[in-house]
Amino acid sequence: LPEGYREMRLLQREADFYQVQPLLRDLSAQILESSHALLQCNLRSTSQILHFTLKEGPLHYALSTCPVTTYTAKVFCTSPSFLDLLRDGLEMPPPDDGGDKPAGHEQQHRQPAGHGQQQRHRLSLEWTPRPALLPEAEYTRHGFRPLLARPGGQEVPDAPALVEAVLTLALGRGFRLDAAHPDPSDVLGSSALRLVRY
Repeated sequence: LPEGYREMRLLQREADFYQVQPLLRDLSAQILESSHALLQCNLRSTSQILHFTLKEGPLHYALSTCPVTTYTAKVFCTSPSFLDLLRDGLEMPPPDDGGDKPAGHEQQHRQPAGHGQQQRHRLSLEWTPRPALLPEAEYTRHGFRPLLARPGGQEVPDAPALVEAVLTLALGRGFRLDAAHPDPSDVLGSSALRLVRY
């Protein structure tokens, strides 16, 4: 069908009249995808000061500190297909098991974010971007995990970046912003978003 085609119901009646079953099935799925839907996204962050030992020489160790922020997102949507698109656009590397895997093993088994806890209408994410001052070995040892955007594997650095990704995808699928908390004028800085599709 041409992009922006708006005569789905009429075409569905024609397909029903001629009993074109494959077309009927596809049209039903298309109509369901573009039907009314609600999207709610809640975000929070927790910060901590991490203390770790930094090796500066053969027998020289120094105590160092670094602020670390962990982000949590809870997404609810009445359209499961939209959540599938969101999952496909995000990627979370699996936890490191201490280095027993061969090089490149984790790349082969990366999966969409939230893959292990998929629910039809809900998506939960928790990620911790690695600060520049935190050595990668310490980052891995504490079990922290980044959140990556597909394609390209670019790291999602904070909650506003995730809000931007959700908004970009949702607005392109017919959703409209209904409410933003705490400050509606600062959408990217919101801790709670509600979008609707009529």
